[in-house]
Parts: sequence; structure tokens; C-alpha cells
Amino acid sequence: MPLNDDRERVGATIRALREARGKSRTALAGAVEISASHLANIENGARPCTTELAHRLARALEVQIKAITTRCD
Repeated sequence: MPLNDDRERVGATIRALREARGKSRTALAGAVEISASHLANIENGARPCTTELAHRLARALEVQIKAITTRCD
């Protein structure tokens, strides 16, 4: 599977979790100390999500890390 497919899946998962919890992109980005544009790039698959950032996002979204990463398989 191409790298961009993985990025797109992770980004779509993060977006879906964020929206399901009623969080704005700005609010989530602030909670994990990145810019809203950085988060937008991750959600759109244009930028990779590091493992460390995925853990921070999972905590902010109140989910286990596998909720973000499992859908990459």
C-alpha cells in the first residue's frame, strides 16, 4: 500500500474522531500544541502523523491509540 494511502487513512480517522466529538480543528490543534494548518495537512493526508503526535491526539480525543492506527492496516 502506498504511503499516501496510509496518510490519508490516518488523517480521515483523526478527522472523523474529531468531528464525532464536536471538536473544532483549532481546538484540537491547540490541545496538542500544533497549528490548525498542520492538523489540516495531517487530516488531508498531505503530512504524516508521527507516533508521538498520534499519542497526543489520542489523549486529546479520549481514545486509545489503536483507534487512530488500527484503520491503517
